[in-house]
Amino acid sequence: NYNLKPQKGINYELGWKQNHGAHKWKAALFHMDIKDNISASWKDKKNEYEYTNEDFRNTGLELSWDIKDAKPLSYHWGITVQNPESKSSKKGYWDRKYGRVQLTSGITYKKDKWVSNLKASYLCKRVQAPSSDHSFDTKPYLLTTWNTTYAPDKANELSLMIRNVLNRQDIISHSSSAYYDAPTSYLFNYTYKF
Repeated sequence: NYNLKPQKGINYELGWKQNHGAHKWKAALFHMDIKDNISASWKDKKNEYEYTNEDFRNTGLELSWDIKDAKPLSYHWGITVQNPESKSSKKGYWDRKYGRVQLTSGITYKKDKWVSNLKASYLCKRVQAPSSDHSFDTKPYLLTTWNTTYAPDKANELSLMIRNVLNRQDIISHSSSAYYDAPTSYLFNYTYKF
């Protein structure tokens, strides 16, 4: 789109970190205000994306906690509470985008030549935001990934990644389109370093 303007914005963040032994705590307040944010929307009739400018703002709080003292296990969790909104020339008002609450968590097992981790991300209080209509509520999604690696020596490594472990059929798009997360998929990888 030759009419696109460059996006300009400012981000503010006030944070706190505390390391205490094997525990790491983090907290951050944030606000972002972006003028002429470049946004993509899918156009079915043209079978392509269209890029336009819209203003974007978001204010929120992030909290996280990492625990690495339970060898061979370590854990992490986080929560983000936010209020993402956009205003385009088609709408002329601030409309909700994405989701308001995101929870992340994970567990990692690491011993000898093995590393295995399971991660999850849950996004709720979600909306789908069409380019010209008002946003509408949609169900939460839960994305999961399990990755296991075995390195018998410094040169060889075998890994297996499983995406969408729970085989959920979640809508992962945030526009008016309904793009679903792929069913459970497996990726086996062998790496040789020389």
